[in-house]
Amino acid sequence: MIEELGLDRPVIAGYDIGSRITQTLAHTRPDLPRALVLPGADARISQRQTVRELCHIGFHWSGLAEALLDGQPERVREYLRDRYQQWSGPDFHLAEADLDHLVDVHGPPGAFAASIARYRAGVGLIANAVAPVPEDRLTMPVRVL
Repeated sequence: MIEELGLDRPVIAGYDIGSRITQTLAHTRPDLPRALVLPGADARISQRQTVRELCHIGFHWSGLAEALLDGQPERVREYLRDRYQQWSGPDFHLAEADLDHLVDVHGPPGAFAASIARYRAGVGLIANAVAPVPEDRLTMPVRVL
């Protein structure tokens, strides 16, 4: 897209999965971005409650997610309801119609597995960002917010 739009070394910003994609772009095509803007992690990343909230990452890597959820719409419903309650702001309420739509999209066989495939791809692993080996360090300026 950068090339298609004729952009000259733009600053690329990404958050959540977008930050992982941004980092991958910077590693694979360091000639494209001038600089990156990425979200940071603070002391909360090691707090007990945060670790509990991030348990879905290991669950997605393990293969259990597919075995227990994929193609099981009612189980997908409960899982998505839990994740939205856990990760949304205090005033957010997931309407049943919206949850119904999410289940329609993620409930068929193969759909849930496809939606979590990025976790197994290892794109932008936190460990790589926290302690990169020298050959994996980014060469352009990075602003972490």
